[in-house]
Amino acid sequence: MGQTDYVPRYARAIPAARVFTAKCSFHLASCKALPLCWGDWRTPPASRPSATTEHKAVNTTPNGSLACVGIGITLGSHISPLARSHIEKAEVVFTAVSDGIVELWLREMNPDVRSLQPYYAEGKPRPQTYREMVEAMMTEVRAGKRVCGVFYGHPGVFAWAPHRAIKVAREEGYPAHMEPGISSEDCLYADLGIDPGKVGCQHFDATQFMLFRRNVDPGAWLILWQVGLAGEQTGRRFGTGPAYRQVLVDVLRRHYPADHEVTVYRAATLPLQAPRMERLPISGLPEADLNMSDTLAVPPCRELEADHEVQQRLALLDVATEPG
Repeated sequence: MGQTDYVPRYARAIPAARVFTAKCSFHLASCKALPLCWGDWRTPPASRPSATTEHKAVNTTPNGSLACVGIGITLGSHISPLARSHIEKAEVVFTAVSDGIVELWLREMNPDVRSLQPYYAEGKPRPQTYREMVEAMMTEVRAGKRVCGVFYGHPGVFAWAPHRAIKVAREEGYPAHMEPGISSEDCLYADLGIDPGKVGCQHFDATQFMLFRRNVDPGAWLILWQVGLAGEQTGRRFGTGPAYRQVLVDVLRRHYPADHEVTVYRAATLPLQAPRMERLPISGLPEADLNMSDTLAVPPCRELEADHEVQQRLALLDVATEPG
């Protein structure tokens, strides 16, 4: 899940006064990307992107195409040969990546790299930002160009714009493809030593987890994404504070004790960085220093509960189907 990004998969808004290095559109002091997804479950129906809010066109230039690729989380370490090929062969490359240095790296593969980060602005509704991202990519596709959208992590995990751009391109008759990448979820399993197949693993956006009653299994891992945004419903802010996280604690306390140890996790985006793996009790979440890149990993607090009726039925089937 880019790091998810409902999204991605991050950090604070780009300040009005940006630092530009080699035409890189990031504020390099923050070195964080912004969220790529704002789920439909958050957005009132009247505000959701629709056919009436996006440009629609008939494909009159069949040479246009779109590929949305994921380059993983850690710079240079996670990109696949096929994703690199899409970037190198594209006529235009749009980027929404995790770090300003990553943009500079992409410019070594293709001379026409255009950042999607400037579409973000403090107080601007994120659904509007995502629609503008889609339209920027589709404008070049409609012009007959081979376009590549480059996204950190996996382009289809916590990322609304790539899914929408591909859908619009296909509806208009253009070839469109999504190339997967290594997500924050993959990094989390490796760094925290979690095997999701051992006892199971549930994943939720932190705000969605708070707003809706979910069937939580305390015998499995619980992963909450974008915990620094917990409780954010406006689509305009890039973080919430202790009072919001206290509500999250109260929701978690329905299923876990207050002293249950959890891990705040953040994948490394640069090769020399170390991942964040900070352990604390659930009760300590309100005062924790969190941003949108952070994920909360909650381990099981009880053993798996056996279903003896099903076990007996399966045992009888095993006996009945044994050879001879």
